[in-house]
Amino acid sequence: MILFYRQELMEMMKTQPFSVCVDGSNDQDVGKMYPLTVRIYDVNRSSVVSRFLNICSISGSGNSTAQGTAIVLQLFISCWLQD
Repeated sequence: MILFYRQELMEMMKTQPFSVCVDGSNDQDVGKMYPLTVRIYDVNRSSVVSRFLNICSISGSGNSTAQGTAIVLQLFISCWLQD
């Protein structure tokens, strides 16, 4: 079900304008979590909606939230360009 939902969102992103939002956590012990959220125009609802795309984690104490966000966005872009 989750894979279908993600695939459906990725298909919508091929034809509709969208933006990607990444927010980093401040957890220092385990690692940082970076949820990816997409805002996209949903033609079925005739409105802009927010959808959860994925969550990434980066371990290590040397990464700031800004560095982690940049890494996650680079990974997203490289994966997006391969599709």
